[in-house]
Amino acid sequence: MSYSSKLSAHYLELAKVSVSKENFAGEDVRFSGEYEALESELAKASSMHESGQIDWLKICEISENLLRTQSKDLRVGAWLTWALYQRESFQGLLAGLSLLHYLCECHWAEVYPSKARTRAAAISWLVPRLEQVLTENVAIKEQLPMFRWLVSHLEVSSCSGGFGVGLIKGVYPVIKEPTPFRLHFERGGSCA
Repeated sequence: MSYSSKLSAHYLELAKVSVSKENFAGEDVRFSGEYEALESELAKASSMHESGQIDWLKICEISENLLRTQSKDLRVGAWLTWALYQRESFQGLLAGLSLLHYLCECHWAEVYPSKARTRAAAISWLVPRLEQVLTENVAIKEQLPMFRWLVSHLEVSSCSGGFGVGLIKGVYPVIKEPTPFRLHFERGGSCA
């Protein structure tokens, strides 16, 4: 039995829709005003001078607009995934991972950033956040189908550009620190 929700369906559709008729992935947006607005908003988390909280709705709105109208960018997708988790909890996380999973699996050759190391870094940005979330003591009985879907997105991906075995397993080699996820997978573990 598979899990689905309107939220996941919405973001999967966002991943599937082409930016333009001529170019599925659009253009690189890392120097655009919208991209810089995302970076600025996310920088609030580590800024000693910013007094405000991160506006996760703003992150969602800008990210969704960029992914729909300008670029299929894995960095933007990773930020959107985390913002969705902040706003919608695990259903948001699943929706964001569905988007990333589709982009990696079906359009790896086209998505941005174009360099493999930068792509891995985009997904790796999520790793410490996922570690924190997925190691918390969460009651899952009522949400078991959703968590099974979540695990399947983390483990089973056939990203043709090199991830090959899942979003997390694909990026752990580029992580320098011995994180719990990295150690777990080095020992042959799985997310299940």
